[in-house]
Parts: sequence; C-alpha cells; structure tokens
Amino acid sequence: MGNHVAILGAVNEEIEEIRKQMKVEDSFKKGKSAFWKGTWCGQSIMLVRTGVGQQKATLAFEELMKNCTPSLILSMGYAGSVDPQLEVGDLLIADKVLALTQQGNKDWARKQTIKEASLDFLSPESFKLAEETQFTVYRGSLLTVDEVIAEPSHKLNIARHYPVRAVEMETFELAQLARKADIPILSVRSILDTVDQELVRITSLQDQDGEVSKMKVTWFVLTHPASIKTFMELRSFSLKATRNLTNFLSKMLGSGLNVKNLHKKSS
Repeated sequence: MGNHVAILGAVNEEIEEIRKQMKVEDSFKKGKSAFWKGTWCGQSIMLVRTGVGQQKATLAFEELMKNCTPSLILSMGYAGSVDPQLEVGDLLIADKVLALTQQGNKDWARKQTIKEASLDFLSPESFKLAEETQFTVYRGSLLTVDEVIAEPSHKLNIARHYPVRAVEMETFELAQLARKADIPILSVRSILDTVDQELVRITSLQDQDGEVSKMKVTWFVLTHPASIKTFMELRSFSLKATRNLTNFLSKMLGSGLNVKNLHKKSS
C-alpha cells in the first residue's frame, strides 16, 4: 500500500483551497474527474475532483486506483444538515453512511429501505484538534442521496425516518469501494445549509462535469432578480464551509495522521 492520502471532493469549490495550498507535482484529467498529485501539510496526497454523485465518484475511484494505491481515502466536501444542532461551517466526521436500496424515489415523507456501510473515524484524542483550533466538530451518520435536498420539509422527513445528521451525494459508494480494496476511509463534511434553509435547485445550473456553470448562474440571476440575495448567501456559506473544512484537514494531516490514528469500526 502506498503512502499517499487520497482526498476526494465532488466539486471545485470544495477542494479549491487545498489545490491552492498544495505543491503540485503532476496533474491530469480523466473523463469528468481531475487529479492533482503532490504534497500538502507534510503529506503526499492525491487530490481528486470526482464530479457530483455516486456514479462519477465510482469512476474517479477506479481511475485513482490505476495511478496509486493510497494508504487512506478521505472523502470530503459539503453536506446539508438534517439536525437542528448543526450550523453552517460545522464539521461532521461520519462513523457510518446509509443509502436507499432504490435510489430515485423522492418521497421523503415515508420511510424507505436502507443499506449501511461502516466508516473509519478519528480517535477521541484527535477531536482535541477541534478544541485547539475552535472548530465545531460532531460525529454522526450520513445519508447518501441522489439529489440535492433543497426543501426544509424534506430535510425534516429524512431526520424523522433515518438516524443521520446530514446528507450528501458520494460517500456510500466510496465506502463500499474502499472496503473492497481494503483501504481505510474517513469522511469529513462541512455543513453548507441548515435544516431550515431552502437551497436553490442547482441541477439545471450545472455543466457536463457537474460543476455550477457561472454562465448559467448569471443568466438565472438576470431572469430571476429575486434570487440575487439567495446566491450571495450561498456563496458566503460555501466560503465558510470550505475554509473551516480546509483548515481542519490541514491540522489533521499536519498532526501526522496515518492509519494508526484511526479507530476501525467493525463492518
């Protein structure tokens, strides 16, 4: 097994600060994914932009494994809170991740059958990083979904039916793939939106790589002037979420994180 930590995020906004700070030795693209190999915080890393969703995450993981065998998979990025306790910029370290057995069913008013995958999580001693750096860090479960959960009512229904604290769109499949490859996997997510915040549905504003298209956003704002405040708030939230996540991960990796620092959950 190699000595690289593979850091996987879905979109540019999630990984841009790491990419700016790391020393890049090589970079390449494959399909919808982009890869940067180099060093960050004293660690050899492979930074990956996977694209949004489990299918793109799977393709990115497969390409990653063709280029290196990492010592650790770190799934990072934004998440939407379904727990009223979690605020924008708070960090959630996942101990397990759930997913629906049949994706595509958007009836969040009823409970659906789920599947579960275990994750590695940081030892209690590692949470001292939160105290030392004044981050607000929680531990809990994620639900991987196949759509952006935009409406507060849907978030409340998810919290009512499933023992999770936040939702995102990639981690379940990455956890399955990492387990098959016998590679430890951590998932650290930064809260982008709280339970009571309604998101703009961005699906129609994304380009072919799953990135938010600046051109499409500009056109949307011009044709929907009332959305300007919403987009300004979302930009502010994303900057805070990215900053907190990047700073926490830099402290975590800078402290010499390796697989020995992990407490492994039984599958």
